Amino acid sequence: MHGASSGEVAEPLGPDSLAWRYCGDWRVLLLLGRVGYLQLMYPPLSAGVIDHSAFYAEPWDRVLRSLPAIAGLVYDGPAAARTAHRVRDLHAPVEGIDHRGVPYRALDPRVFFWAFATITENVITVIDAFDHRMGPAEREAFYQEMVRCWRQFGLGTREVPADYPAFRRYFDRMCEEELELTPAARRFRDVFNRPGISAQPWVPARLWRLVAPLAALPRALSVVALPPALRRVLGHQPTAVQKSVFWVTRTLVRLGWPLLPRGWRYMERARVAFSRLDG
Repeated sequence: MHGASSGEVAEPLGPDSLAWRYCGDWRVLLLLGRVGYLQLMYPPLSAGVIDHSAFYAEPWDRVLRSLPAIAGLVYDGPAAARTAHRVRDLHAPVEGIDHRGVPYRALDPRVFFWAFATITENVITVIDAFDHRMGPAEREAFYQEMVRCWRQFGLGTREVPADYPAFRRYFDRMCEEELELTPAARRFRDVFNRPGISAQPWVPARLWRLVAPLAALPRALSVVALPPALRRVLGHQPTAVQKSVFWVTRTLVRLGWPLLPRGWRYMERARVAFSRLDG
């Protein structure tokens, strides 16, 4: 890992970047449950969402709020640094004692970078599964772009692996050694297994009870895509049906996605950025 000054300023990414191509793609939501587990199984993040949010009432809120924030670092152009500072400052009060009795602080770079790393790695996993297998050079280029995004937080790069192979080793070590079945992860698992038990704030309760069974699809995708170490901890072993659902979905998305208009394929933050260029 390499160190750097916390005051460094990174140039914003542009439309020729891989991050612009991938980070605002709606397909990243296909493995949203996977991101939830990766974040909530880290004890400091688990404690932060329990102590400082309405997590038990709205367990998906943490993950859903993190995606637009990261998209802003990619697509907001010259305003991306201000976006990063707002996200950073929002987390400044988040601190306390986790379930192990260990003090935590959201702006500890080790904690904040893990949350960022889960989203970075998830984009790569989604593109590998639902678009194409990224080669070593493309992985490295994308990772370095995301490091540029990270620098906008002003938290330094001491905790940031210098290149993609080092990042992969860091990510795998975290999954093997640092992640566990925390209280937040246990609650998330319960909701993920039985989505009807927890209404969502953006869906009327009666409607949610009707559509909740459709969550079987993202659950199947996320379970199959989870790192094996996490599957063991969670007790999630993909069934033959779930594996079949994953591969059928992968094939359909890979074939059909390029046929959709660009505006349908991207989230609002990305569409706004594209419209700035088109205008």
